[in-house]
Amino acid sequence: MKADFKSVAVRGVLGLGLIWMSFGVASAFAADETPTVQATSSAPAVRSVPMATPEMWKGKLSDRDWEVGGIAGLALIEPNYGIALQAQISKRLFSEGWVEDITNPVAIEISFGPAFVKGHAPFTLATQLRWDFERDQEWTFFAVGGLGAQFTGPELGDRSLVHLRFGVGAFKQLDERLRLRMEASHEVLGVGVTYAL
Repeated sequence: MKADFKSVAVRGVLGLGLIWMSFGVASAFAADETPTVQATSSAPAVRSVPMATPEMWKGKLSDRDWEVGGIAGLALIEPNYGIALQAQISKRLFSEGWVEDITNPVAIEISFGPAFVKGHAPFTLATQLRWDFERDQEWTFFAVGGLGAQFTGPELGDRSLVHLRFGVGAFKQLDERLRLRMEASHEVLGVGVTYAL
């Protein structure tokens, strides 16, 4: 009975997390209205003039190459689930990725930290490439791919496991340097922040 409850609870948390993340992505892709300057009653009548907005997917790239941050969320330490706390450091490698005519830089990223499982704290580590797709000044979507590792103590099988790591996510710009990060990969579903140095 306990195993059934745990399985249902984990699926529920994963489902809610994916639904929450999909709402963020959907709102980013929602149709934007072009702001206009309207005439007022006290001013002479003037035609509405659309204000200039940057073209989507072709924004100006930040001149800051380094980012630090952290993420917290649900972790999979096979075959157990727990809570992950990870620190992240990234460095932009290429200002232009493999797709022409859009802003799509590539960064190398290191992620590391504990995952709290059954009262123990196995260590997780990942080195990966992050490919960003900057939609506009507010939203950036990304994909990650690389290698991950998990190191557990004797309580969880005394394992050292290396695996391929893939995932997707999104950044929401909060101010000039601070971004909210949402990520879903095969071993972490989490939310955090990054800060540009």
